Amino acid sequence: FDTTGGWFTDENLRVVVTKSILILPPLVFLIGAIWYLSQFKRSNNQDALLGILDLSTERNMPLAPGVQAFAEQSLGVIQVRAETLAELLRRGIDLPEALDSLPALLPRSTRLLIRMGSLSGDLGRGLREASVARKLQLPLLRTVWSQLAYLAWVGCTGFFVTTFLAYFILPKFEAIFYDFGVELPEITKFLIRVTHVLVDYFWVPFLLGFGLAVAFVISYFGSGGMSVPLFDRLLRRRHSLLILRSLLLFIEAEQPIALAMSLLAHWYPTFWVRKKLAKASVDVGYGQDWIDALRSRGLLTGSDVGVLSSAQRAGNLAWAIRELIETSERRRGFRLQALMQLVFIGSMLIMGAIVFLIAVAYFTPLTTLIGKLSS
Repeated sequence: FDTTGGWFTDENLRVVVTKSILILPPLVFLIGAIWYLSQFKRSNNQDALLGILDLSTERNMPLAPGVQAFAEQSLGVIQVRAETLAELLRRGIDLPEALDSLPALLPRSTRLLIRMGSLSGDLGRGLREASVARKLQLPLLRTVWSQLAYLAWVGCTGFFVTTFLAYFILPKFEAIFYDFGVELPEITKFLIRVTHVLVDYFWVPFLLGFGLAVAFVISYFGSGGMSVPLFDRLLRRRHSLLILRSLLLFIEAEQPIALAMSLLAHWYPTFWVRKKLAKASVDVGYGQDWIDALRSRGLLTGSDVGVLSSAQRAGNLAWAIRELIETSERRRGFRLQALMQLVFIGSMLIMGAIVFLIAVAYFTPLTTLIGKLSS
């Protein structure tokens, strides 16, 4: 063990490492808190803007004055974007085109439903469907983000305290036990080896913090529609529900489903889903039923096919699609809440085990030293 009480020979390097270790955890949490609050505020602004557009369309009022009024009540970047949207609408640009030119104003799924509603001949229906979708999803997502924020707070605080003890207390233990000629307990040696690894790779939290900062900037000032490809494919059910919502707009407007399929293949925002929709649209063009085409491309489940096929034969397809969407959304919500409970409990158990390990590693040397001195 290092008997000098330090792990670096160069004093300047030790100072840099010390400051980095102590500053990075609160910095990561601060960036995360700013991102969370900005996302919460942004979500509220999106709800307000969508509500104004929906209300204006429902009452057959021009969209530009309502958007301008929303801009006057907003601040910062949101105000500038809303004023730009109002100006585009005054110039006669269609709402879907205007929103696509300002992608950060509304999420991709919302913009898709608005566009599909417009293409089906009923913009108001698309706006209402987008509002319904957000009302079903947002409360659950906010709950999940709150739980994740709490776990992040506990984790950052624990990392900060643990690093402080490891950097300033453990070296003193090494020096004291060396002076008395007493060997440290194995559990304390294990903790020392772990802390050496943490100090040697202290740049990992820095990279995580930097990545979080970049994600915050992109999310706040960019399109807000980025997704991780691997997880996006694992969570393909949300794409299935969005496709069904889009098709529902055409079914309720008594428009051909084949047309809706071709439009989705062109306008759907996610690339890999758009490719599958294009293949399904070709299959429909060759005479295959749209339900079987979507199922063959992995965009519907077997249970979906049974429900939709029966409803199509009975003539109540629109009602069945809406019930299927609402049931699936509730099921997804229950599963997500259950998963979050497991994550929460698992995280608490892991943190408790770490606290127990640290407490034993710090307390055992004291009892060992007292026993050695008293004998």
